[in-house]
Amino acid sequence: MDNLSELKAMPIWVCWNKIEKNGRMTKVPCSAHGGKTGTNEEYCGTWVRYDEAIAAAQKYMYSGVGFVLPEGWFFLDIDHKELDDPFVQKILHRFDTYAEYSQSGAGLHLYGKCDFAGLPTETIDGKRKLDHRYYTKNPGNDMELYIGGLTNRFAVFTGNAVEDSPCTDCTEAILLTLNQDMRREEKKPVSQKPLDKFSALYDRGDISGYHSHSEADAALCTMLANRVGDNAAEIDRLFRASALYRDKWERRDYREATIRMALESYRECKIALPNFIREGKNGTLIVSAPLLAKHVRENLHYIFVRDNGRQTMQIYVYDGGDYRLYAPEMLKGAIKRYIEDFNEELVKMSVVNEVYQLITTDLNYIPMDALNTDESIINFENGLLDLSSGEPFLTPHSPDVYSTIQIPCRWTGEATPTPVFDMYMHTLTGGDEAVTKLLLEFMGACLSNVRGYRMKKSLFLVGPGNSGKSQLKALCERLLGRDNFTGIDLKEIEARFGTSSIYGMRLAGSSDMRYMTVSELNAFKLLTGGDCVFAEFKGEQQFKYTYCGLLWFCIAGSSPHRSYSTHVPAAAPAGAGGSPCGAGYRSWLCSFLRCGSSRRKIWSMFRLTVCNSLNRCFCS
Repeated sequence: MDNLSELKAMPIWVCWNKIEKNGRMTKVPCSAHGGKTGTNEEYCGTWVRYDEAIAAAQKYMYSGVGFVLPEGWFFLDIDHKELDDPFVQKILHRFDTYAEYSQSGAGLHLYGKCDFAGLPTETIDGKRKLDHRYYTKNPGNDMELYIGGLTNRFAVFTGNAVEDSPCTDCTEAILLTLNQDMRREEKKPVSQKPLDKFSALYDRGDISGYHSHSEADAALCTMLANRVGDNAAEIDRLFRASALYRDKWERRDYREATIRMALESYRECKIALPNFIREGKNGTLIVSAPLLAKHVRENLHYIFVRDNGRQTMQIYVYDGGDYRLYAPEMLKGAIKRYIEDFNEELVKMSVVNEVYQLITTDLNYIPMDALNTDESIINFENGLLDLSSGEPFLTPHSPDVYSTIQIPCRWTGEATPTPVFDMYMHTLTGGDEAVTKLLLEFMGACLSNVRGYRMKKSLFLVGPGNSGKSQLKALCERLLGRDNFTGIDLKEIEARFGTSSIYGMRLAGSSDMRYMTVSELNAFKLLTGGDCVFAEFKGEQQFKYTYCGLLWFCIAGSSPHRSYSTHVPAAAPAGAGGSPCGAGYRSWLCSFLRCGSSRRKIWSMFRLTVCNSLNRCFCS
């Protein structure tokens, strides 16, 4: 009598081959028809009866046959134990059903029936599975228990019987085995706040925040490693007790690769554990606000500038060779990044805000006029150009230099021909070398840290519209950066809030100032003379400061002789170029003729050759 006749008559049988995969031998199911097959229901059309599978295995020289576990049946697998092992004898005594040696001969397989409805199950993502409180594969005793309908699994069949008994209903034996030999420990790793991500994965199996189930598996294993340390067996045990556990975890190659990646990540973090992270009770990690504040002070280059004008503190952070203005939330973002780089789960905005308060109340302020004070340097993208000696030379950027203006070019120090720029300047000035040199020197002064009041001059370019004069100013503004210049005319400077409008600016003036009558130029005199000026922002109290930048105005008109000011009279410039307007008038007045197509060419010149021509501004 064949005790497996019922099982053999079902169309559930497949063939299998042993192949090497990822450095180890594994059994892969094959269709009896020679094609692809699997254990999912989508492959059921490729499954056959036992006799057909045996015939196909002999025909195609497969390694053997097996069957996909049908609903209402179970498959119990004991590995690496001899027949006389007490544990094996206990199981054989408990299960009165068919048993056979495994394919390797070093284990046993038991097959039988069970009452599906009487087993502890749960539904996850619409699929019914064995209750997560029980192992499918217990690493502690090398026993595996698969239930048809709860797992997609095929069993390798040998026919080498140990107990050639009928396949009976073993529901009671399964329940006893689950409770005595397959129950997971209820112990769960102590989680740390924030709980959301860990709890979602471990307790609920929620993978909505991940691109795939495998990515969620890796994330949970990494979290477990951070809690239990460098312990692969413990990570495996805890993962099996989680809501993420699934059949794929039983694939040794997948399980070991996932745990290995988690441990590599843990080891890297453990080696580079920041000094502001402390271990609390139960091994939880805690961010210390005072220690993080100390870490920020030591690793982030920043300065707090006392702005007397606005009666506030301004925050500058060193980035890419110069100090850049940061809003408070931007600095908090920089603080938060230190925590995120280690473990984003540890981020608490309460800690970030506390660190922000700790460092902003250090009272280490510098005055506004301490910025850009070194007149011997120009800040370029590739370093600081030192002009203190006769020959300019480049030095590395340094956070010790409080520079907020960086020219968006690289300094090479090589004299490269600039024919487009030269043609533009020749057309603009009518070939007057003295005026060309004046304009280049003025541009150089604007782009440097030289105090503008040292020259006690402003620059007025006067000429017909579309003559290209404003393009030279626009080029200078482009090099300075938008935060370092402002547009304003003479009348606006003399108005109530005029002097506050140019506060902190390296260059101020108008690119298209109309002719106007200004009764007095008191503010103009003070600004160009290096005297203290009174200023006020609307709704705030007055303050005093010394303007260190320069003034540059472009005026469209047919004649430079037309009077527009009582203090900057219409003085005819010498020759075709220009000259100082006279003692006490604090301005250079240059007039130009129409420049034709130069206006269109200036921006092409900026893009292609301006970096090569800057040495003329600084060294001429």
